[in-house]
Amino acid sequence: MRNLLLYSTILITSVFIFSSCEDDFLDVNTNPNAAVVADANLLFTGAIVEQINNRTQYLQQYGCYYSQHYYSGNDSGFLTDWERYRQQATLISIWSNNFWNSFTNIQSLKLAEEEALRTNFLNTAAQAKILQAEIYLELSLLHESIPFAEANTVGITDPRFDSQEDIFNGIIDMLDSAITLIDVNTGGQVQGGDLLYGGNMTRWLKFANSFKFKMLMMKANSDPSAADELAQFMATNPLLFESNVDDAKVNFSDDVGNQNPGWKLFTEFGAWNFQDETGDGVEKDGLGFSFYLSPISKSILENYNQVDPRLSLIFRRQGDNTEYITIELNDASNTDVAYVDENVYQAIYPDYFMTYSDLELLRAEAITKGYISGDAQIAYENGTRASLERYNELGRIRNVGQTDIEAYINSLPNLSSPFNTPNANTALEHIYLQQYADSYLRGLHAWTNWRRTKYPDLTPHPEGTIGGIIRRWPYDTDEPAINSNFPESVPLLGDPMWFEN
Repeated sequence: MRNLLLYSTILITSVFIFSSCEDDFLDVNTNPNAAVVADANLLFTGAIVEQINNRTQYLQQYGCYYSQHYYSGNDSGFLTDWERYRQQATLISIWSNNFWNSFTNIQSLKLAEEEALRTNFLNTAAQAKILQAEIYLELSLLHESIPFAEANTVGITDPRFDSQEDIFNGIIDMLDSAITLIDVNTGGQVQGGDLLYGGNMTRWLKFANSFKFKMLMMKANSDPSAADELAQFMATNPLLFESNVDDAKVNFSDDVGNQNPGWKLFTEFGAWNFQDETGDGVEKDGLGFSFYLSPISKSILENYNQVDPRLSLIFRRQGDNTEYITIELNDASNTDVAYVDENVYQAIYPDYFMTYSDLELLRAEAITKGYISGDAQIAYENGTRASLERYNELGRIRNVGQTDIEAYINSLPNLSSPFNTPNANTALEHIYLQQYADSYLRGLHAWTNWRRTKYPDLTPHPEGTIGGIIRRWPYDTDEPAINSNFPESVPLLGDPMWFEN
């Protein structure tokens, strides 16, 4: 693989992207070894900055198109290519850069971990290990088989590609190691440079445990033994996410340089006019008219007797329309179709690694499948309510009242008798519906969930290049020539991954 020790590039990038941050943005712990800890802080923060830049600018948008949250309107240039899976030069460059940048970020975090262990800053080592696990998961969810056991190892220039099953087990081991390292009662952690939790190790512990819960649920899709692992894990009464406050996320701001990179993609192309709602009288450029409401999204968000508040929070009706008009795949855009606007998806929209709603809806699924004990209905409603409140809190132009949220919760079916509901879905399908609705604007999560559950039923694009729904990204085009251990044969873009079962 390419030289992954050039972490100074990341540090320069992090300074550039967050150049307008306050001085305390990269503060380090004050201790006798401050210079040593500063190194770990910079490596840690630089890797986070670079990785979320990878995720938010393109990856999350890809996933939303792949999951058919919205359609491009057939006249959006490269966005139309995205939803048809065309491998044009720009997309190949994005795929390749994400591959290499992610491994470089892992290397920075590994160096931070090693330095922290050397100096006995165990909490810092745990933080770095958890984020390495997150990036490895992202890479495997994009490509399936990737270098893992031999990746970023001194003396190994051609690391072997591991199976996704081995990678998942390795990630779980990494999380177990991190959980063991965490001590919430001592210091020695990244604080000012910790863009997720500001050094709050109790929340890091919740994240690690919740992350492990998610990994075991994903593993159980293809390995039934993971259900027993999950039951054993829950028997230890692990500290898990308890509210939206615990969400693993990186926040952005309105300050130039600290804005969500995906939102910047919105605002740099096309015509996106919000003066009617923002009241600022300023016409803004953006991709709002390339993110059109899909029939699938509308049917999901209007599935029950009470319309889902997320419909009005995320999508905007055009003109005087009283209905949310949708567009079909391959249809040209028009002036009636509802689209994503800046109410929720804005400069400050966070990048989420995992949320409390993710955990609760997975818990409801695990209980329903018989993996663990508990009340699936309570978890189902907790997860749905948390999702509604999260989107509502982010709304800058439109919000809904708590009474509207509770009205929607009260309209949800009783999972113990799902066939009594008007649409006669199974209990699991009701849970999957909420997982889909909870994933708007979080493309990688949405695409992963669809591949895991196959819900809802998606229609391949009539002009798509693979005849189905995309399941993976191609590898970097340089990798076969520079790594002698590159697989002799690779799956097609439409071939399911191991975790999909």
